[in-house]
Amino acid sequence: MALERVSNRRNSNIKSTNILGIIFTGDYPELNEQIVEEEILKNFDITSIEKINTIGKKEKYFQYVNRFAKKNNLPITPFSLETYSFEDVDFYIKRNANICYKSDSMIIFHGDTKNNVVAWHALSTATRVKADDGKSVFINSTQKPNLVGFEKEIHELLQIPDENVLLDKVRFMQVAFFELMSSERNKFSKYAQQGKEMSIKQVLRKLTEVYLEGRDLDFFDGYAFLCESFIDSVIWYVQRDLFDEDQSPKSEEIEQYIKKEIHPDFFYRSGRREEDVCYVMFYFYWHQFEYLMLHMIPTYERKGDYEGCAALCFGQWMTFLKFKGIDNLNFPLVSTSRIG
Repeated sequence: MALERVSNRRNSNIKSTNILGIIFTGDYPELNEQIVEEEILKNFDITSIEKINTIGKKEKYFQYVNRFAKKNNLPITPFSLETYSFEDVDFYIKRNANICYKSDSMIIFHGDTKNNVVAWHALSTATRVKADDGKSVFINSTQKPNLVGFEKEIHELLQIPDENVLLDKVRFMQVAFFELMSSERNKFSKYAQQGKEMSIKQVLRKLTEVYLEGRDLDFFDGYAFLCESFIDSVIWYVQRDLFDEDQSPKSEEIEQYIKKEIHPDFFYRSGRREEDVCYVMFYFYWHQFEYLMLHMIPTYERKGDYEGCAALCFGQWMTFLKFKGIDNLNFPLVSTSRIG
């Protein structure tokens, strides 16, 4: 849906009706009608809003939106709670996803940590669907998590500003995911630290196994998409001569290197791509972290392949470091002088 919206808007000269979607992720005492009005007026041009989509009439905060809509002579459409199957990709927030899909811009009010998972899925959906020319605003009144140890180190790294301001959204979304999704945060920290204890050869062996899973030469899926990035990042820190001066990987040389040192059956995939996964992660770089922790890690946990989980999270950690321009690591890599 996100890609369809991006494509349609880029290929159309017709201006979309400016529909504002308003989501409340749950109940919290600090929220009141004045705050709702102030945030909407601060973040949006009221004269450009033609309609409002929001939560169902039976929910507590509907009255705030309804009074705002009446005050500004705006039509309002409520989306009631509905029941969906567990197979639904948007199970946790289907109603919120519907509001996102049917609106042109979004504002999300969040203030209760018990609803952090709902908040993330609402923010993720809104950002992907509105990323091209809509606006997505996240009003978060919750306190930052009190992080220590490696989790604090990861959090601090993700917050480092990028020289390219276009990457501010990537930084914001990666930090939001890390803060809101406590279970995934704990898993990532645990597995990445386990990956530190593995040899580089072990890490790369597991990453290449994941990359080659399915063994279809003509299909490039989401797992391969992420693993290729992880493999390049790990090798970057141990074998710089396999990269150009601009850090671009020398693909043919890396492929031959992996065949010789790591996995004799390795090859770089080409051909068809899993479009609804690969291109979403290409357009929305921050979604790669979400895809890893919500799709890939649970898959390998179900398989009981915890070494695979460790290699994947370590690969993501190396990718974060490389993306932030960290050239020298503050921890030793096992077998750094030579993969083996």
